[in-house]
Amino acid sequence: MNTPQNYFSPAQYAAGCRAVYKHNEYIIVPLENRCSNPHYNLGNADEQILVTPKQGAGYQMSVFMIQPGGGTISPMQAPLETFLYLIDGQVEAQLNGENFKLSEGSFGWLPPEQSIELVARGDEQSRLLWFQRPYQTLPGIEIPKAFFGREQDVPAIPEVDINPEKQLLPYGNIGFDMAFNLIEIPPGSFYGLVEQHAWEHAMYMLDGEGFLSLNGSTYQVKTDDFIYIAPYIPEWFCAYGLQSKPVRFLLHWDCNRNYHHYF
Repeated sequence: MNTPQNYFSPAQYAAGCRAVYKHNEYIIVPLENRCSNPHYNLGNADEQILVTPKQGAGYQMSVFMIQPGGGTISPMQAPLETFLYLIDGQVEAQLNGENFKLSEGSFGWLPPEQSIELVARGDEQSRLLWFQRPYQTLPGIEIPKAFFGREQDVPAIPEVDINPEKQLLPYGNIGFDMAFNLIEIPPGSFYGLVEQHAWEHAMYMLDGEGFLSLNGSTYQVKTDDFIYIAPYIPEWFCAYGLQSKPVRFLLHWDCNRNYHHYF
């Protein structure tokens, strides 16, 4: 392993464990419970796998922890669409012969079969969220082209239950079959209803902490927690009022497609 591990005291392994697994319902993967492993196409880097279809998810999601100078061994390419978000550090991406410098808060979307090369710059480790899933084509609708952006440049707009949110993917374009929003909840604020819907979620806590209710059970979630939520699971969130800054998390959901496509 290339990534140093900091271990907790024996008492915390059991009494302090916040990891949760509910088959076909939800999982909570705190930072302290993750196992790191090498990635076959990354040098001087490790991967923490958060969720895969083995659990029932319609996507796979990992965190790449890339040491300075590390990165892809050969161009990464898959028959899947990809969303990436740089949690911290500096990464240079090469796409179609063009170089893009990514810093904290940078994100990108890649269509299926798009190749990309990555290398970490700077003097510190870089952490990159890596999300992939099968793209669902629509007859007569063009697949969007790859693009990069910075969440700092995306305007925050009101949302039905909580506000504001930053729509990192322009899912008003029906060429996109998924959304990734950055939600910002003021301290003490909460969802206006217990949501229950046909789409699944990927939720990654970026800053702060709060209470997350899933199918009648309530959990504490905080910075760097990952949560998978299956379709139709009742969910509700309340941000702690302990800090003056908003609680921030990334939220994926599938959209713009027929939810009955399995029939």
